[in-house]
Amino acid sequence: MGKHCVLIVDDEQAIREMLQSALEGVGYCVRVAADAAEARREVDQGGIDLVILDAVLPGESGPSFGEYVARDKKLPLVFLSGDPGALRELRSAPFVRLGKPFRLTQVLHVIDQELQAVARRATKNLVVGTKTPGPVVKDLPEVLTA
Repeated sequence: MGKHCVLIVDDEQAIREMLQSALEGVGYCVRVAADAAEARREVDQGGIDLVILDAVLPGESGPSFGEYVARDKKLPLVFLSGDPGALRELRSAPFVRLGKPFRLTQVLHVIDQELQAVARRATKNLVVGTKTPGPVVKDLPEVLTA
């Protein structure tokens, strides 16, 4: 398996650069975007495993773009925001939220947890020899006699 790719979406260049440097330093592939329109192009290109998203962005809001990413692209999201009001608005959303300021160790821990959760869900979906019609994997004798 190759290294995971994280998209960082934040209108603050200093935040993007700091997160990019930290994530690349521990081996992640990183792409960055300053707003939702740029981020949408990055996500639509594919190859993104997780999105770190500022809740308050110019143009399309973070929550609006987050819904697209979670619903249509099925990617895990980590929301960041220094605006407590924006975080309250996200309380009912099924995303991980971190307030600004944050510690890099917190971000790295959350990313690791989210990517592990995705891997666990993918492993659960690899069902072998179940009683469902047409098993996903057939036994070798079945393949040889088919």
